[in-house]
Amino acid sequence: IDNIEPDEDFHDSEKPEKSLGGRVYLMMSNQKALQQMLNLWERFKRNPKMKFQKADYGLAKIKDVFLLLKDVRRWGVKDRLLESELLAGWLEDLEHYADQAIDLEVELWFRSSPADRQKAEQSVARQVESLFGRVVSTSVISQICYHAILVELPRGSVDELLGNVDVELVKNDAVMLFRPTGQMASRRQPEQDELSTLSPRQQTPSVSGDPVIAVLDGCPLLNHRAVVNRIVFDDPDDFETDYHPAARSHGTAMCSLAINGDLSSGSMRLGRPIYSRPILKPRQDHNNNWIEEVPSDTLLVDLIHRAVRRMFKGDGDQPPVAPNVKVINLSIGDPYRPFDHFLSPLARLLDWLSHEHQVLFVVSAGNQGRDFNPGISVNNFRALPQEERERHAVRVLFEDSRNRRLLSPAESVNAITVGATHADSSTPTPASQLEELYTSSIGSPVSAFGSGYRRAIKPDLVRSGGRVRYMQNPARSGYRLNDNFRPPGIQVAAPSPNSGELNRTTYTVGTSNSAALLSHDLGVCYENLLQVVAEQNVDMDLDPFGAQLLKALAVHCSDWEPLGPTIREYIKTADNSNGIKRLVSRWIGYGDGQIERVLECTPQRATALGFGTLQGGEAHVYRFPIPVELGPTTVHRTLRVTLAWFSPTAPTTQRYRRAYLWFNVLGNRFASTRRDADGNAVTSGTVQHEIFGGDKATVVDEDGSVEIKVNCKEDVGKAMGSIRYALAVTLEVAPGINIPIYERVSQRIRQATPVPSR
Repeated sequence: IDNIEPDEDFHDSEKPEKSLGGRVYLMMSNQKALQQMLNLWERFKRNPKMKFQKADYGLAKIKDVFLLLKDVRRWGVKDRLLESELLAGWLEDLEHYADQAIDLEVELWFRSSPADRQKAEQSVARQVESLFGRVVSTSVISQICYHAILVELPRGSVDELLGNVDVELVKNDAVMLFRPTGQMASRRQPEQDELSTLSPRQQTPSVSGDPVIAVLDGCPLLNHRAVVNRIVFDDPDDFETDYHPAARSHGTAMCSLAINGDLSSGSMRLGRPIYSRPILKPRQDHNNNWIEEVPSDTLLVDLIHRAVRRMFKGDGDQPPVAPNVKVINLSIGDPYRPFDHFLSPLARLLDWLSHEHQVLFVVSAGNQGRDFNPGISVNNFRALPQEERERHAVRVLFEDSRNRRLLSPAESVNAITVGATHADSSTPTPASQLEELYTSSIGSPVSAFGSGYRRAIKPDLVRSGGRVRYMQNPARSGYRLNDNFRPPGIQVAAPSPNSGELNRTTYTVGTSNSAALLSHDLGVCYENLLQVVAEQNVDMDLDPFGAQLLKALAVHCSDWEPLGPTIREYIKTADNSNGIKRLVSRWIGYGDGQIERVLECTPQRATALGFGTLQGGEAHVYRFPIPVELGPTTVHRTLRVTLAWFSPTAPTTQRYRRAYLWFNVLGNRFASTRRDADGNAVTSGTVQHEIFGGDKATVVDEDGSVEIKVNCKEDVGKAMGSIRYALAVTLEVAPGINIPIYERVSQRIRQATPVPSR
């Protein structure tokens, strides 16, 4: 529970005025245990000085817990309905669509017994029918402990639910949560005067091969010149039939970015087609604007599950439609489900699917288009010197970070989550009424804040999202987000209101762009990996480890320069200095980087890749050679090490992640200073990325090397199985330094040597 008002018994002793918050969920072993806990609480409320009875032997320490609690209660109406975001979604629908029925997702407590699940379903169905509603569909995915029912209720029944929480459906103990459907929506489409024309140099050449990048999004404009003949389109649910050409905005933009990158930047085009399946459908809002969203009559978790299964396992008797895909782009975020300690069903699904099919999900962190209130008058804010204005804006964003959290499924443990930077390659359109909160290419003001599950680093990294402009909010103090498609921003292919135009582009901002740009980079990276293996005539099969290698390389090129030091300087205070690294990573993760850093080596930079399979209790050791010339010099050198894997999950446990992998760098005397992210946080997820620097002279002999030991153990349970991982290591000095890093390393590089764990 957030924003608990402090009182004389329940307050922060150092800051008595500070609002408090917290919530603990207990899964009791049986009803008797649950009732015993409640009885103890009731006795304690009546007499906080009570003494435990003989029958309560061993429970006295619970009293110490009770002293810290505001309330202990059963899961109930408050949790199922009032504290979800259902009311906000319903009220919006009822305001604008008064006569239509309302769809909602009823998530049930998962029961392992099919008979118990059927009994729970039947009880909900009866209560829905009593409200003159109907069950549309059900979904059970036992691997993620998910059981949900999609129901449709008439307007009158919704009014009854809103006004009377004693309705039997709301009180049903089989129900965990009610949630709105159709909630992942893109904004309006661009108008004719917000479009530009695709230049001839931006039109793409032919492609060949099977897709390795997939985009699950809206329906793209397949004959647009920026994407024509570049998409393997798959639409088994026939969403395209309902898609007006002018409504094909978000899917066209994301496919354009995955294929071409930012059209303003002249990025390399993919040499392969991409796979595209629509998961959004259009509808017209009350202003007759086209909105793309997950269909309200569809359970999103079930839709994503079916889509991915079709790609890798096929549909019925049909073979897999995209079995070679290594990366699936999901530039979506649920505004009604910000991350709050507990993994959403969709995040759990991505975690399971990524390990099951060895595929990397690239997910946007989510956009937070909230108004920006600087806490001072707009005139005073504008009058601040540039650096002070930036410092003030960044501090305000951090102070409001609890309202700018990651949006589901960005908290996924196995996915790469991408935030946005306030950067692009466009030339801004002059506009006197619009302004940027700051000009530095730091985190975007709309990019959601982390951390992830169990304080893992999330977002994992950031990419360009487009420079964001605001306009003064006439209704209240501060600013509101500018809602147009003129530059600045990321240039993407776009539909035109004149359906015959197939060469139009527009400019957008946000984390959807950032995720799609990373997916594009990984497509280029995959082609480069294949080329390197072919050129070096290496007898190895990259395919089983392709997704892990791409995950490692996505993060490997990232660092905090120059974003991190700027943010750190702006937000650092005497109170937060000890945790400053965690604060910075909540906005930018491991930072930003150019994929070119891992696509090719230079005379002063060498990158080596390793991969393998480990079981619990095993370890592999990699020896990375150090050029002897580095020893006596005081030249600054940098060592980057990145480890990535997909963990199987245990959704019924708090630890959740079954496989825990980590590396240790042994014998690292020449670059021993750890940079950037917090050293404890880097091992909480499924990618560990560390950067070491140094400039001290040391002894390096002809056989000098550092050892990188990759360790594996069970994080929870004993059914972990074999875990595939990928490792990337880079050693570099500044360009122009006359030390032949690449030459020396490439002469001595050796394959990984497996050794028993110690």
